[in-house]
Amino acid sequence: MRFVGTAALFCSLIACGGEDGAPGTPGATGAPGESKPGPIGPPGQPGESGEEGKDGEDGEPGMAGASGVVQVLDFDGTDVVPSFTANTAVLPDKCKTAAYVAGANEIAIVDLEASVVLNAVSSAALYVSIAISENGAAPPRVGAEGVEGFGDEVASAGVLRRVPLVAGTSYVFGTRFETAASVSVFRSYCTGVVTIVHRP
Repeated sequence: MRFVGTAALFCSLIACGGEDGAPGTPGATGAPGESKPGPIGPPGQPGESGEEGKDGEDGEPGMAGASGVVQVLDFDGTDVVPSFTANTAVLPDKCKTAAYVAGANEIAIVDLEASVVLNAVSSAALYVSIAISENGAAPPRVGAEGVEGFGDEVASAGVLRRVPLVAGTSYVFGTRFETAASVSVFRSYCTGVVTIVHRP
């Protein structure tokens, strides 16, 4: 009897020989673990270029540019007039520019000088003016005259004038000589500079 009791006590302390009991109820789900970002991966390959965009609308026109020199015409003649007949204008070929066809918004700055030396003293005077031919027509006098008397057998005169031009018109600029008396000429000279300027 003492042995049986001892064996029963031993079996109550350790599992010995009996069948497994039924599984217990599962425990509750644990809380989610802390989420941490992983390391950054290497850069990806560049993508292909997109299609070219459409052209933008035209901007507004800019302001007009400053005035500027377009062309310079000139002449320089010697022994241009052998003599003068009273009150008869002379336009020597040596005292003319080449033809120039004007563009839009252009003007001409005409600067002419002339000198005449007579064979004898005269009370006459030298008259110098600008002559401008348009499209081959006869050139009229333009503007006021420069005047100087032949008191010492020599007279020099000049004119300077601003002349508006018409686009598409062909111009020839020249020096027009005239005296009030018939005189014989020893030497005569003419120089001219015509500056074509574009204005805004």
